[in-house]
Amino acid sequence: QHNLMHQSKDKQDNAQEHKIKFGIINEVNRVVYNDLYKNGSQIFKKAKQDKNNIINIVIVGAGEYGTQMFKTLLWYCNVIGYKIKFTILDLNKNCLLEYKAKFPEVDFLGGDEDGLPSGKQPNYNVKIFGGINVKSKEFLDIISNSKPSYVFVSVGDDELNLNTAIIVREQCEKDKIKPIIKLSMRSSKIADKIAKALTIAKTNLWSPMVASR
Repeated sequence: QHNLMHQSKDKQDNAQEHKIKFGIINEVNRVVYNDLYKNGSQIFKKAKQDKNNIINIVIVGAGEYGTQMFKTLLWYCNVIGYKIKFTILDLNKNCLLEYKAKFPEVDFLGGDEDGLPSGKQPNYNVKIFGGINVKSKEFLDIISNSKPSYVFVSVGDDELNLNTAIIVREQCEKDKIKPIIKLSMRSSKIADKIAKALTIAKTNLWSPMVASR
Protein backbone atom coordinates (compact mmCIF):
# COMPACT_ATOMS: atom_id res chain seq x y z
CA GLN A 1 0.00 0.00 0.00
CA HIS A 2 2.88 2.30 0.83
CA ASN A 3 4.39 1.69 -2.62
CA LEU A 4 1.05 2.39 -4.30
CA MET A 5 0.70 5.68 -2.45
CA HIS A 6 4.27 6.60 -3.37
CA GLN A 7 3.62 5.83 -7.06
CA SER A 8 0.41 7.88 -6.95
CA LYS A 9 2.28 10.88 -5.54
CA ASP A 10 4.94 10.57 -8.25
CA LYS A 11 2.23 10.61 -10.93
CA GLN A 12 0.68 13.73 -9.40
CA ASP A 13 4.07 15.47 -9.31
CA ASN A 14 4.73 14.56 -12.95
CA ALA A 15 1.28 15.82 -13.93
CA GLN A 16 1.98 19.15 -12.20
CA GLU A 17 5.31 19.48 -14.03
CA HIS A 18 3.72 18.86 -17.42
CA LYS A 19 0.73 21.15 -16.98
CA ILE A 20 0.45 23.82 -19.65
CA LYS A 21 0.87 27.26 -18.08
CA PHE A 22 -1.08 30.16 -19.54
CA GLY A 23 -0.08 33.80 -19.32
CA ILE A 24 -2.61 36.58 -19.90
CA ILE A 25 -1.30 39.35 -22.13
CA ASN A 26 -3.21 42.63 -22.20
CA GLU A 27 -3.29 43.31 -25.93
CA VAL A 28 -4.23 46.96 -25.50
CA ASN A 29 -1.28 47.59 -23.18
CA ARG A 30 1.08 45.75 -25.51
CA VAL A 31 0.11 47.83 -28.53
CA VAL A 32 0.37 51.16 -26.70
CA TYR A 33 3.65 50.37 -24.92
CA ASN A 34 5.22 48.90 -28.04
CA ASP A 35 4.46 51.99 -30.13
CA LEU A 36 5.74 54.41 -27.49
CA TYR A 37 8.88 52.32 -27.05
CA LYS A 38 9.60 52.63 -30.77
CA ASN A 39 8.34 56.14 -31.49
CA GLY A 40 7.82 57.95 -28.19
CA SER A 41 10.81 60.25 -28.62
CA GLN A 42 8.96 61.95 -31.51
CA ILE A 43 6.50 63.42 -28.98
CA PHE A 44 9.25 65.34 -27.20
CA LYS A 45 10.90 66.41 -30.46
CA LYS A 46 7.61 67.97 -31.56
CA ALA A 47 7.21 69.68 -28.18
CA LYS A 48 10.65 71.28 -28.47
CA GLN A 49 9.37 73.13 -31.53
CA ASP A 50 7.14 75.04 -29.08
CA LYS A 51 9.09 77.65 -27.10
CA ASN A 52 7.16 76.71 -23.94
CA ASN A 53 7.80 72.95 -24.36
CA ILE A 54 4.08 72.21 -24.28
CA ILE A 55 2.95 68.75 -25.42
CA ASN A 56 -0.56 69.14 -26.86
CA ILE A 57 -2.14 65.69 -26.90
CA VAL A 58 -5.53 65.02 -28.50
CA ILE A 59 -7.21 61.65 -27.94
CA VAL A 60 -10.20 60.98 -30.18
CA GLY A 61 -12.21 58.16 -28.67
CA ALA A 62 -12.27 57.46 -24.93
CA GLY A 63 -12.81 53.71 -25.21
CA GLU A 64 -10.41 50.95 -24.21
CA TYR A 65 -7.52 52.06 -26.43
CA GLY A 66 -8.04 55.77 -25.83
CA THR A 67 -8.18 55.28 -22.07
CA GLN A 68 -5.01 53.19 -22.04
CA MET A 69 -3.24 55.76 -24.22
CA PHE A 70 -4.28 58.53 -21.81
CA LYS A 71 -3.02 56.59 -18.77
CA THR A 72 0.27 55.77 -20.46
CA LEU A 73 0.94 59.24 -21.89
CA LEU A 74 0.06 60.87 -18.56
CA TRP A 75 2.93 58.89 -17.05
CA TYR A 76 5.25 58.87 -20.08
CA CYS A 77 5.13 62.60 -20.81
CA ASN A 78 5.17 63.87 -17.23
CA VAL A 79 8.80 64.93 -17.46
CA ILE A 80 10.43 67.94 -15.79
CA GLY A 81 10.74 70.78 -18.29
CA TYR A 82 7.62 69.85 -20.26
CA LYS A 83 3.97 70.82 -19.86
CA ILE A 84 1.15 68.56 -21.03
CA LYS A 85 -2.27 69.56 -22.30
CA PHE A 86 -4.72 66.71 -22.94
CA THR A 87 -7.86 67.12 -25.01
CA ILE A 88 -10.11 64.04 -25.01
CA LEU A 89 -13.14 63.79 -27.29
CA ASP A 90 -15.83 61.12 -27.32
CA LEU A 91 -19.36 60.59 -28.58
CA ASN A 92 -20.43 59.53 -25.08
CA LYS A 93 -22.01 62.50 -23.28
CA ASN A 94 -21.06 61.04 -19.88
CA CYS A 95 -17.39 60.73 -20.74
CA LEU A 96 -16.26 63.38 -18.23
CA LEU A 97 -18.14 61.79 -15.33
CA GLU A 98 -16.84 58.34 -16.22
CA TYR A 99 -13.22 59.51 -16.38
CA LYS A 100 -13.57 61.28 -13.03
CA ALA A 101 -14.75 57.98 -11.55
CA LYS A 102 -11.91 55.99 -13.18
CA PHE A 103 -9.17 58.48 -12.26
CA PRO A 104 -10.14 60.24 -9.00
CA GLU A 105 -6.56 61.46 -8.56
CA VAL A 106 -6.72 63.53 -11.78
CA ASP A 107 -8.32 66.97 -11.97
CA PHE A 108 -10.38 67.04 -15.16
CA LEU A 109 -11.77 70.08 -16.91
CA GLY A 110 -15.07 70.08 -18.75
CA GLY A 111 -15.26 71.34 -22.32
CA ASP A 112 -16.48 74.77 -21.17
CA GLU A 113 -13.69 75.18 -18.60
CA ASP A 114 -10.19 76.46 -19.20
CA GLY A 115 -6.83 76.13 -17.55
CA LEU A 116 -3.13 75.95 -18.30
CA PRO A 117 -0.37 73.82 -16.79
CA SER A 118 0.94 75.77 -13.79
CA GLY A 119 4.61 74.91 -14.16
CA LYS A 120 4.44 72.94 -10.91
CA GLN A 121 3.98 69.20 -10.50
CA PRO A 122 1.67 67.68 -11.63
CA ASN A 123 2.40 69.71 -14.75
CA TYR A 124 -0.63 68.90 -16.91
CA ASN A 125 -4.29 69.55 -17.47
CA VAL A 126 -6.95 67.37 -19.02
CA LYS A 127 -9.97 68.75 -20.84
CA ILE A 128 -12.77 66.36 -21.84
CA PHE A 129 -15.47 66.97 -24.44
CA GLY A 130 -18.38 64.53 -24.38
CA GLY A 131 -21.14 64.14 -26.96
CA ILE A 132 -18.87 65.07 -29.88
CA ASN A 133 -19.51 63.64 -33.34
CA VAL A 134 -16.34 63.40 -35.44
CA LYS A 135 -18.29 64.62 -38.48
CA SER A 136 -19.47 67.81 -36.79
CA LYS A 137 -18.14 71.36 -37.08
CA GLU A 138 -17.70 71.37 -33.30
CA PHE A 139 -15.20 68.52 -33.64
CA LEU A 140 -13.17 70.48 -36.20
CA ASP A 141 -13.24 73.58 -34.01
CA ILE A 142 -11.92 71.66 -31.00
CA ILE A 143 -9.13 70.10 -33.08
CA SER A 144 -8.21 73.52 -34.42
CA ASN A 145 -8.25 75.23 -31.02
CA SER A 146 -6.22 72.50 -29.33
CA LYS A 147 -3.29 72.95 -31.76
CA PRO A 148 -2.20 69.33 -31.30
CA SER A 149 1.34 68.06 -31.51
CA TYR A 150 0.20 64.44 -31.02
CA VAL A 151 -3.15 62.86 -31.93
CA PHE A 152 -4.40 59.35 -31.17
CA VAL A 153 -7.55 58.08 -32.92
CA SER A 154 -9.55 55.04 -31.84
CA VAL A 155 -13.28 55.56 -32.33
CA GLY A 156 -14.51 52.30 -33.85
CA ASP A 157 -13.69 49.96 -36.70
CA ASP A 158 -10.68 50.38 -39.00
CA GLU A 159 -12.58 52.33 -41.65
CA LEU A 160 -13.98 54.83 -39.15
CA ASN A 161 -10.58 55.24 -37.49
CA LEU A 162 -8.93 55.89 -40.85
CA ASN A 163 -11.60 58.34 -41.99
CA THR A 164 -11.40 60.20 -38.67
CA ALA A 165 -7.61 60.41 -38.90
CA ILE A 166 -7.97 61.87 -42.40
CA ILE A 167 -10.46 64.47 -41.11
CA VAL A 168 -8.01 65.43 -38.37
CA ARG A 169 -5.10 65.63 -40.81
CA GLU A 170 -7.05 67.80 -43.27
CA GLN A 171 -8.08 70.23 -40.52
CA CYS A 172 -4.51 70.44 -39.23
CA GLU A 173 -3.25 71.12 -42.76
CA LYS A 174 -5.72 74.02 -43.01
CA ASP A 175 -4.36 75.33 -39.70
CA LYS A 176 -0.78 74.76 -40.91
CA ILE A 177 -0.11 72.37 -38.03
CA LYS A 178 1.76 69.08 -38.47
CA PRO A 179 1.05 66.84 -35.50
CA ILE A 180 2.00 63.20 -35.14
CA ILE A 181 -1.22 61.25 -35.81
CA LYS A 182 -1.65 57.66 -34.64
CA LEU A 183 -4.67 55.48 -35.31
CA SER A 184 -5.50 52.02 -34.00
CA MET A 185 -6.06 49.33 -36.63
CA ARG A 186 -7.12 45.71 -36.24
CA SER A 187 -6.35 44.59 -39.78
CA SER A 188 -2.63 44.23 -40.40
CA LYS A 189 -3.30 44.11 -44.17
CA ILE A 190 -5.01 47.51 -44.15
CA ALA A 191 -2.35 48.91 -41.83
CA ASP A 192 0.43 47.69 -44.15
CA LYS A 193 -1.27 49.35 -47.14
CA ILE A 194 -1.52 52.63 -45.22
CA ALA A 195 2.10 52.41 -44.12
CA LYS A 196 3.19 51.77 -47.72
CA ALA A 197 1.15 54.71 -49.01
CA LEU A 198 2.66 56.98 -46.37
CA THR A 199 6.15 55.83 -47.30
CA ILE A 200 5.46 56.74 -50.93
CA ALA A 201 4.13 60.11 -49.76
CA LYS A 202 7.38 60.56 -47.79
CA THR A 203 5.69 61.36 -44.49
CA ASN A 204 6.09 59.75 -41.09
CA LEU A 205 3.91 62.18 -39.18
CA TRP A 206 0.93 59.85 -39.03
CA SER A 207 0.79 56.07 -39.02
CA PRO A 208 -1.32 53.07 -37.99
CA MET A 209 -0.87 51.19 -34.73
CA VAL A 210 -1.84 47.57 -35.39
CA ALA A 211 -4.03 46.30 -32.57
CA SER A 212 -3.66 42.64 -33.54
CA ARG A 213 -1.54 40.59 -35.90
